[in-house]
Amino acid sequence: DDLSFCEEGTRIPDYEIWSGSPAKKSKTPLSLPHPSTQTQTGVFVRSALHGITSLLTLGVLSGSQIIPVILLWYAWTEFGITGLAFSVIPCVAAGVLSFALTASLWRLLILPRPVTGTIALNSFNWIRKWNADLVMRVSHSLMKPVYTTIYFPVWLRLLGAKTGKGAEVSTVSQIAPELTHIGSLSFFADGSMICSKRLFNGSAQIQKTSIGTRSFVGNNALLPPGQALGHDCLLACMSRPPSEVKTTKDGTEWLGSPSFLLPHRKKVTGFSQQELFNPGIGKIVLRSLIDGMRILIPGVTGTLQILLFSTVLFILLEQNTSVPVIIGAMSLLSVLQVNLSALIVIILKKLVMGTFKPVIRPLWSPYVWLNEMINGAWESVFVPSMSLFTGTKWFNQILRGMGCHIGKDCYIETSLFSEFDLVHIGDQCCLNQGVVIQNHLFEDRIMKSSHLYIGDQCNIGEGSVILYDSETECGTSISPLSLIMKGENIHSKARWVGIPAEPASFSP
Repeated sequence: DDLSFCEEGTRIPDYEIWSGSPAKKSKTPLSLPHPSTQTQTGVFVRSALHGITSLLTLGVLSGSQIIPVILLWYAWTEFGITGLAFSVIPCVAAGVLSFALTASLWRLLILPRPVTGTIALNSFNWIRKWNADLVMRVSHSLMKPVYTTIYFPVWLRLLGAKTGKGAEVSTVSQIAPELTHIGSLSFFADGSMICSKRLFNGSAQIQKTSIGTRSFVGNNALLPPGQALGHDCLLACMSRPPSEVKTTKDGTEWLGSPSFLLPHRKKVTGFSQQELFNPGIGKIVLRSLIDGMRILIPGVTGTLQILLFSTVLFILLEQNTSVPVIIGAMSLLSVLQVNLSALIVIILKKLVMGTFKPVIRPLWSPYVWLNEMINGAWESVFVPSMSLFTGTKWFNQILRGMGCHIGKDCYIETSLFSEFDLVHIGDQCCLNQGVVIQNHLFEDRIMKSSHLYIGDQCNIGEGSVILYDSETECGTSISPLSLIMKGENIHSKARWVGIPAEPASFSP
């Protein structure tokens, strides 16, 4: 089931449902769709339709960039390098707007009405649903700078979502807009998942999800298909609502997988309603400008790098350079461009934020928006090309350049950092793929950030989240898909597992 992790050596008997981290037999059976049968002909036809329609969808989305490319070419041919320089920013803006409108119209064309219920994976309805979700998967990569901004809820409405006034939606990793209802003044944090479907034995169960007003969904939290959060609810980091409850009671707060009620949570007070929910027109305009910069910086940087790459290639071809020399030069230029991307983000971070320090700030403050702009630049300028470096000492050097305190001989295979100067990692540590080093939280629309310490020789498993104000002592091993709570001291030479993490019953 969702947000679940099986410990080593676990055996799940036939026809049982296990869930949670660590996974245990579920007391509440899930409502699973009936199995569907399909012939070999059906498999072939479905595969062909998947291939053809997927290529068509990708072609339509790619075609949305024809206009900005034509404009760039016209500026180059008519006005030379000067025209090209002045046209980059408007062309990037046009490209973002063109993609957003194309994606919205294409989803409306292929899926004019939401598909719900139980459908077979060899059905035409599933092909349509698959392509609609493909639009969102592509958008998550190409339109990531738009996520978190003041513009994202507007685009979600164009995509079919019912999004209330003042809702904040960060970089959600999963969402089906046509099946999602977000109440006014609610908040979705980074990595949260709004799921609409569950696949089982040849069928898909597709249901709507909703969240009430002024509710909060934390980092990497999951709202399963068919479930809902009530008003003024909190779903904590890496948590999911209880499976036996269709709609959580208003005002309740939930933590864990499986989740339990939080009887008491310390809340930060002292900020006005204007700073949290109802900003004036001046702050809205200022945030719109800063968020606009967040959107444009990755596109402008990427466009300039493509133009540089293309120019060098054109010069080499014009001089009849040999193929081996061209390949070598382009390979070297690619590596240099990746390092240039890192340098751009490092300089931008130094200029805009300087050195990160522990802070408490309301949502509607310039500090929060500028911080998100730096995170957006890191995620969209450098991270897409960082696969050349993850796990290497050079990647550790780049993290140090961003401000992280990284010890000797560390293996780091994740880029999910924030407030870099507040990160302290000891010697000979291993951070596996998908680990989230979370130095801030946004509960109650208030950003709280602080230091985070990982001792020497620690191992952090895939998909785990380490929250701020925690200290993981020397020699500790954290199992995959585990959550280290804020303020927690994790004892050394032990293995911890679960959401939230507890000492494991087996040795490392």
